Amino acid sequence: MVRQRATAVTVAFDDAAVANLFDAMIDRGVPPERFARIWLHTHPGASVTPSATDEETFARVFGDCDWAVMAILGRAGTTSARLQVNVGPRVAVEMPVQVDWSRWPAAVDDAEFSLLESFAAWQREYAALIEIETGVPTELVAYDDPFVEDPPARAFADPYEAFDSFDAFGFDPFLPGVIHETPFDAAREPGRPAAGPGAAG
Repeated sequence: MVRQRATAVTVAFDDAAVANLFDAMIDRGVPPERFARIWLHTHPGASVTPSATDEETFARVFGDCDWAVMAILGRAGTTSARLQVNVGPRVAVEMPVQVDWSRWPAAVDDAEFSLLESFAAWQREYAALIEIETGVPTELVAYDDPFVEDPPARAFADPYEAFDSFDAFGFDPFLPGVIHETPFDAAREPGRPAAGPGAAG
């Protein structure tokens, strides 16, 4: 993780931190094609379609690389990935995304691995390197809720408030097929389904 400033819909990496990462990896004998070719980022809503900003950033930052991957994880567990080859017959190929759950039991049973310690370390790293900015302008919010045709036409004091409705899907994207039993509050958005995709009707 490198130092960065982030909002619900934007991120800006610290140039010096990125340069230090490259120096540190190269000093360890790791070439850029092993650590600087895959751009994985999240979208605050369910949509994983690359935005115009995503496309511009991918072309600007990775356009000179022989190959690169842009992958997106959505709030509702949706994913997308595209391999871009920039040498020879230039091609762009959509790639399937899958979690290798078969490796999970072995990882958890590893005597040298502690899930709680790893999570605590990630929290410390996040607190030290991620600067959260609030007050995102309404025009930057891509409100892609498939169940709400007319998004609220007002600014949000809390930038994450615009995406609270996605919690109503009631399922955990990291546990495929598992539906939480948290009912949807119909008073907030009438007509929204009470459970996530695949729930029995």
